[in-house]
Amino acid sequence: MHKQVIQYLEGLTVSQGTAAGKPLEVLPWQRRFLKGALADGVIEAALSMARGGGKSTLMAGLGMAFIDCDAVAQRASEVTILAASEKQGRILFNHMSRFAEALDKPRLKVYSGLSEQRIVNLDNRCQVQVMAASARALHGAAPALILADEVAQWAPSKAPAILAALRTGLGKIPDSRLIALGTRSAGTLDPWKEFIETADFAQVHAAKKDDPIYHCRTWERANPSLRRRDLFAPLLKVYRRDALKARTSERIRQSFRALRLNQGVSDTVQNFLVTEDYWSAIERVTAPAITKPYILGLDLGGTAAMTAAAAFQPKSGALDGIAVLPSKPELQLREIEDGVPGLYRRLLTEGSLTLSPGHVVPVEALLNAAVKRWGPPVVIVADRYRKGELMDGLESLGLRCRLVSRGMGFKDGAEDVRRFREAVLRKKVAVKPSLLYRQALTEARTVSDVKGNEKLAVRSQGGRRRRGRDDVAAAAVLAVAEGIRQRRSFQRPRIRTYRV
Repeated sequence: MHKQVIQYLEGLTVSQGTAAGKPLEVLPWQRRFLKGALADGVIEAALSMARGGGKSTLMAGLGMAFIDCDAVAQRASEVTILAASEKQGRILFNHMSRFAEALDKPRLKVYSGLSEQRIVNLDNRCQVQVMAASARALHGAAPALILADEVAQWAPSKAPAILAALRTGLGKIPDSRLIALGTRSAGTLDPWKEFIETADFAQVHAAKKDDPIYHCRTWERANPSLRRRDLFAPLLKVYRRDALKARTSERIRQSFRALRLNQGVSDTVQNFLVTEDYWSAIERVTAPAITKPYILGLDLGGTAAMTAAAAFQPKSGALDGIAVLPSKPELQLREIEDGVPGLYRRLLTEGSLTLSPGHVVPVEALLNAAVKRWGPPVVIVADRYRKGELMDGLESLGLRCRLVSRGMGFKDGAEDVRRFREAVLRKKVAVKPSLLYRQALTEARTVSDVKGNEKLAVRSQGGRRRRGRDDVAAAAVLAVAEGIRQRRSFQRPRIRTYRV
């Protein structure tokens, strides 16, 4: 099928840019994608690359082929353009409408108004329509081709239901396909990232983390269209301009990495507790296990909230963590409310999450889970806000250990964040790869006072989501910071020898 599509695309006329008025040229990377996405047995395909590389033009041409190419189009079939909003979907639709107008075929009718955007082939009754991403509106649809634009921009809480509705619509028409495109997302657990990993065919163009971001070869890795200097000279000029600005502006540099290099990072500067690069450097499959004596950091949640515990062994630097959630409401409903589809069930499978009966997690349930996993600690560090409840829990379980209370304000919180970051950056911490920690660190943000002191953000401070689950990160900050303060007391005493 891909050969017929490429032949059709080469018969289209470019309507804008440096190649306006010329036949559309299918670039090598575009040929490779069409060959993979239109291969037999491929139902879901993903394309991710930097912005400005011509992926919208390619998808518009593909959509036209499915309604106008006699070798591809099926009678009375539909092509659905799906985007976060109808306004965004019009971008792809406008590309298609210009292609249709340049073809100057009476059978192709373009309807473009405030209420609808459609292209209809009067001969075979095929049509193109634009829809906003909504699961309810998609149920019952049976398109031959779905073009999902910028899936990373869809609401994380709604995207799984939308994708499920799309998948159930496939198969009603023979050889129906779902093709999604967009830049990489920054989240650890994200519907777009999961779609790329599970698609039948995926083509991702992105710069590596250690690539020099100001080098032209790095740009070409994320945007292979730049290799054609004659066609994309204006875009290359913009790349060079943005790269110069990125050298002196952290905000522009972050946006450049996200949108121009497709590195899967946030496009805005945010005060993360620890960046992904530094955390990856301390992740080791062979990280040592937690042994006694160790320090236990606790983050005690309130009603219907997650509680978490982090164990840190100062001598070896070993760090581990667990979380406990109430069993009511059920996990799937809680995932929808918190905007983290599939996360809690995956944590349960990973073994880093346990459930406690009822609507609230008692302190005893968290302490029991920690002792069961690592044994009794020698020191427990927690927020002083629930000190009395914690002491009652220790007494009911018969645990005897030293209790250290810390404040969550700038006085104690800033010191703990500083010590935690220093320990991570100097690789005094070793942790096994954990989805629990990965997700928590994508949510954990810091806020600063006028003196530049940083503490963990709460609620919606510092760009943190109000329902962001960074509990185990908060517990790790308490445990590691206390471990660094008491590091000497955990070292073995030196045995001195004297000559007689």
